[in-house]
Amino acid sequence: MKYLHFLIILYVLQPSKVEAQIVYASTFTPQTSQVLKVNLETCTTAPLVDIPAGTLDMCIAPNGLIYVVHSAIQIESVDTLTGTITPVATLPNIAASGLEWGEDGFLYAISAFIFKINPTTGVVQNMGQFPAGWVSTGELVYLNGIYYGAMNTPQGWKLVDVNLNNPAASAIITNMVMPFAGGASINHPTCPKLIWFVYDTTPPSEVWEYDVNTQTWEVACNNIPFIIGGGDSPNDYSFPFSCPCTTNAGNVTTQSFNLCGTSSTVTVPFTGGQILDADDILRYILFEDLSDPAGSILSQSAAAVIGFDGNTMVIGQTYYLGSIAGNNLNGLVALDDPCLDLSDDFAQVTWLGLPTVSFSIAQNDICAGECQDVAVTFTGSVPFNLTYNSPLGQQTQIFGTNSGVVSICPPAGFLGLLTVEAISLTDANCICE
Repeated sequence: MKYLHFLIILYVLQPSKVEAQIVYASTFTPQTSQVLKVNLETCTTAPLVDIPAGTLDMCIAPNGLIYVVHSAIQIESVDTLTGTITPVATLPNIAASGLEWGEDGFLYAISAFIFKINPTTGVVQNMGQFPAGWVSTGELVYLNGIYYGAMNTPQGWKLVDVNLNNPAASAIITNMVMPFAGGASINHPTCPKLIWFVYDTTPPSEVWEYDVNTQTWEVACNNIPFIIGGGDSPNDYSFPFSCPCTTNAGNVTTQSFNLCGTSSTVTVPFTGGQILDADDILRYILFEDLSDPAGSILSQSAAAVIGFDGNTMVIGQTYYLGSIAGNNLNGLVALDDPCLDLSDDFAQVTWLGLPTVSFSIAQNDICAGECQDVAVTFTGSVPFNLTYNSPLGQQTQIFGTNSGVVSICPPAGFLGLLTVEAISLTDANCICE
């Protein structure tokens, strides 16, 4: 029976199992309060369980229990199935307005101080005071290793990185658009968000989203018909939602490069226009399949200059050049980044082999006053323009096929060793000297 009870709690408090965009909020009235399920997609609410009147904040533990702080100093647990309310701890006569379940299994209540609460024994430990003039406006939210606090400071309303063990070392992250009472977190892989409920004594209340990556705020719902006192979602909570990607790999000019020899390098014709998130990098790429650029990358380079790699590349094959942007993975762009982006256009490059020529002769002896044909064989692309030296001096000859002959006629009176030597060779693409 205990096992069945546990399954039911998980079903109620983790709607991501059915892919609902649900977070939780507590209403604030002197008479009665409730925990609501708030659907961020439809901006509708549904009651979950009654909680003590005057609750300032709530949080959700991994076991499905809801914990609340009410009357500023009382910490209690609420069973979502039975509605049973159980005392947990009493703070040392210092009012608290925010409550969160810690990753270490303790509760944390905040005001101008932080209190660490053992949910089993009820022991309360004062962890210290925030910087002078700082006080919580009603919430502490955990997301991806950071505890975010909504704080009123001498500099105004601020979103703060809360140091649980040394509150005085807490740091301001950015401005808050207004005072917030309750908060939750959505650990989306691309754009994690904080969900904040505006404390407004005259409903309807607003729900705001804070994008952690871009540090921007926007209204998610503006029609919540309750005064909201607190909010939460299970730690590391997530659900599917549309997340716009801003990452842009910029632009590359569409042009072709034919390079001669494997020592030649090419510069990616990048024209700029990249847009990178805080965790993004830009890299220049060479790939081999135009129908699958990301899946056929042979080279990612931080520099725009790319050379030939004989271990992965072939002379005469066409490759493609572009840019890629996305999350940094050990200096390379992570190809599984949901916001991975490649340049809209690509250039192409082909490394061509240098032309070669070889000489051969059937008869090594030539009589004085006679001529001898020397066979020439080429590699490369026709036509071939060959310049060579012989006893008659420098000569140039054009060949329309991959083989031919040059006629060597020793000058009158010449006796001795006759040498034929290539000086330069040009084919349809390259020159070799």
